[in-house]
Amino acid sequence: MKTMTKGLISCTILAGLVIATAFGSAKAQTIIEMPALKCGDYLEAPPRRQEQFAAWMSGYFDAERNMSLVDLEKYAATRKRVEEICRRHREDNFMSVFRREAL
Repeated sequence: MKTMTKGLISCTILAGLVIATAFGSAKAQTIIEMPALKCGDYLEAPPRRQEQFAAWMSGYFDAERNMSLVDLEKYAATRKRVEEICRRHREDNFMSVFRREAL
């Protein structure tokens, strides 16, 4: 009985450590209000974040048109045009610029 209780306590402690480790290493989520994003915000973001913003916008507007395919060449061309416009108009709304160029 003593061995069983000791084993149960050990398992409980081990399970607690595993759970604490799993939750301790979880990263905080970043929430971005996409309609509030300005071109300047997009251009000042790190390259990885720019890629995420552009990919999200592309998927959003493709879904709006019920497009289930991804045209990577069109996406790259649209992103390039959007970035050129944003460099000249940093205060413009990024979502509006992307919508104009994506459609």
